[in-house]
Amino acid sequence: MSYRKPQVIIGCRECEKNQRILRTGASILTVTTSFQEHELGELRANNYTCPYCFDTLEMPKIILNMCQQLMNGYAHIVSHPHETRVITEDATFGIPHDQRFESVKSILRLKGAYVEGIENHAFRNPSQDLALIFYGMNLFDTNKWIIIIEAKYQPEPLLLDDPFWSTQ
Repeated sequence: MSYRKPQVIIGCRECEKNQRILRTGASILTVTTSFQEHELGELRANNYTCPYCFDTLEMPKIILNMCQQLMNGYAHIVSHPHETRVITEDATFGIPHDQRFESVKSILRLKGAYVEGIENHAFRNPSQDLALIFYGMNLFDTNKWIIIIEAKYQPEPLLLDDPFWSTQ
C-alpha cells in the first residue's frame, strides 16, 4: 500500500452550497481549505476563517488532537450535522454525536449490524479515537461547519474529483 500525505479539509456548509450553485465548472475559484499535519499549529493559533463569509471556526486543542490522530489512521472521517461518517476501504458507518461509544462493535450493534474485524480497519486505537471523535465533534456546530479528515493509510483520497475543496 502506498502512503499519501494526510490532510484536514475545513469548510462552511452554507458557503460550500452557495459556491457550488454559482459555479459553472469553467471558472473555479481555488481557495485553500485543506491543511496538512504541519499546518495544524497555525490553525490552533489563528483558528479557521471561511474565505467566503469570513465566519471563524475556533480550533481548540481537542479538535486539533482529533485531526492529527485521525490523519494518521486508516479511515476517512467526515462530520455531518448529527453524525460522523467513517469511511474505510471495506465499509462505511456513522457515529451519532449524541452518544459516546467505547467500540465500533457497539456502534454497529446499535444499527443491527456486525462486521468482523472492522474496528482494526477503521482505527489505530479504537477506544481513544472514538473518544476524540465524540469530544471533538461536539465542540463545534456541525450544522454550520464541515471537517473532513483524509487518512494517511486510506489508499484512495476522499475528494479525488471534487473541484470545490482545494487540496493544495
